[in-house]
Amino acid sequence: MSIMTKNIIPTEPLLSQLIHDVSSQCGSLKGAAGLLKNASPQESSELLGLMIEQAQTLAEKIVAYKNSLNADEISK
Repeated sequence: MSIMTKNIIPTEPLLSQLIHDVSSQCGSLKGAAGLLKNASPQESSELLGLMIEQAQTLAEKIVAYKNSLNADEISK
């Protein structure tokens, strides 16, 4: 196995999962943002809370992916 192949194989499934998660959570954020237009103050508060949770989860997944890349670099 070449060095190039060795580096691609472990990260490819993680990257695919990250892309899926980012796409899904962006869709959720977009949907919630669209609902804000006609939401009551209470609904707006709930939607903003959900949007914050989604954004935090997304940020955590990106950091986890970055850390997995760093771990791959260390294990070389």
